[in-house]
Amino acid sequence: MHHLQGLNHQFTAKQTAETEALLDRVYDTLHSLPWAGTIHGFSVDLQMVYLSSYLSTRWLTDEHEGQMLGLLEHDIIMSGQRRSVIIENTLFTEKLKASYAARDEYHTSSAYKWPKGRGEDMAGTGRNKLGTIAHTGGNHWIALVIDFGASIVYFGDSLGGPLSDELWRCIDWWTHVHTDARFTLQAMPITKQTDGFSCGILGWNALCGFFLGWRLLSGTMRAVLDERMKVFLRIVQWHNERVSELAYRLTDS
Repeated sequence: MHHLQGLNHQFTAKQTAETEALLDRVYDTLHSLPWAGTIHGFSVDLQMVYLSSYLSTRWLTDEHEGQMLGLLEHDIIMSGQRRSVIIENTLFTEKLKASYAARDEYHTSSAYKWPKGRGEDMAGTGRNKLGTIAHTGGNHWIALVIDFGASIVYFGDSLGGPLSDELWRCIDWWTHVHTDARFTLQAMPITKQTDGFSCGILGWNALCGFFLGWRLLSGTMRAVLDERMKVFLRIVQWHNERVSELAYRLTDS
């Protein structure tokens, strides 16, 4: 609860009616949420305590980005893009780096089954766009979309930097292996970061804008913190729905 109180106190003078409504919903949720146990409905089981980071100005971890990418994947499916878009977790680009480093073994070693299978799938089926959040520069998140149909790699860096040479070499090699084409690099729209912790939420927002047409955040601290609260509420709602489904199945059996 203290994380939310800190946000509330820090930005009281800048609250809007939307912020006040969000705070009310978050307070109500916190009072009813059990902090023991795990968060259900995502690919990785995390303890409830992980949710507190969304209500703070802490840097979001791989696990948090994975939860947000899970929400994005659901929204993409609901938007009718299931056959054309695949969302990968943050470990995918790390696996690409490992594959590039051992490229002589790429086609023979089972250690690279994930990127090899994904590359074959993207090059040979109607699924032609891959979206993810990539880790770069030590503690920075960027948005990344690899478009196999257009042979373009889109990237969004909230600090305005270029795609790292290391990551570009890996992606350029990987896409060429599976398509024989040379992809071009293009920046995607993303909100400019003005603090030291918002790269994760801004990268995710950029992907939502790219695939779902969401409006980009304004870049103010108020907008960023409101978005973190919205993500918190969506994750709790998703968790509660999965728990209800499980309870129904157990009752029905």
